[in-house]
Amino acid sequence: MRKIEIDESSFAYEVSRNVDYKECYEVGPFNQGISMKNCLELFFANPRWIDWLYKIRSVLVKPFGLSADTYYAEPNADIKKGDKCGFLQVLEYTENEILLFGTDKHLEAWCSVYCKPSANGLYVIKCSTMVLYHNLLGRVYFALIRPFHYLVVCSLLQRIQKKENLL
Repeated sequence: MRKIEIDESSFAYEVSRNVDYKECYEVGPFNQGISMKNCLELFFANPRWIDWLYKIRSVLVKPFGLSADTYYAEPNADIKKGDKCGFLQVLEYTENEILLFGTDKHLEAWCSVYCKPSANGLYVIKCSTMVLYHNLLGRVYFALIRPFHYLVVCSLLQRIQKKENLL
């Protein structure tokens, strides 16, 4: 896994131009692309430790009036732009990228999973996160969860990498 700049050809790039925080990690190269349906299945098939993090988060944010929605969503083969995945909305959905969006009173967040083909016929998978703070609570909240966010993104990309290496 490598930290990189957000790819200019992705939906995430336009979003990233007007946010307070952005990051992008990639894995690969792989011999073939991964379907966005498979990405969603891996994205929402959380290991138990991630489910516990979300349960703890729900308890901790409730007194602050923040959404305590669960993260889990059943991947839908027929998912399309505008649909909901857990507490996230699908802003864009193509065969190469999915851009998800979530908002609350403290911040807005976007996540993109992008399967980019290269000239040599190989593929890389890129996961981008962008955050726009609405207030001080958003800054404090994201500063507290950022280390956990990194672990969740690493877990997602490792699951994609393991799956792709089996194909």
